[in-house]
Amino acid sequence: MVDQQIHKFDTAVVSIFDHLLKSFPEPLSIQADSAGYEVVSKTSGDWGAPGIDLSSDEQHFMACVRWLQQEAYVRYSGESFNGFDGVVLTRKSMDLIGMKLQCLDPETYRD
Repeated sequence: MVDQQIHKFDTAVVSIFDHLLKSFPEPLSIQADSAGYEVVSKTSGDWGAPGIDLSSDEQHFMACVRWLQQEAYVRYSGESFNGFDGVVLTRKSMDLIGMKLQCLDPETYRD
């Protein structure tokens, strides 16, 4: 059971990072489809009240992104019922996935 949960987390995070990397450094609004899950939740009415509850995959996606933010792998500007706004990878995540930002390397500016 634990191995399945870790595998599900790993798969979701790899998909989220891949999705965010394609727009780096521009922030994105993301939902569960950014992790390869189907988005089934919807809001109802003009007030944004939940209409259809989050699926277990959507709940897992939300938990993954919150954890990534708490551990400083992503930043986001807001959270909605079923997604996040203004999500961007941090330098910590770029280092983790091996994307060297040459412009942030002091050696770039030495003569």
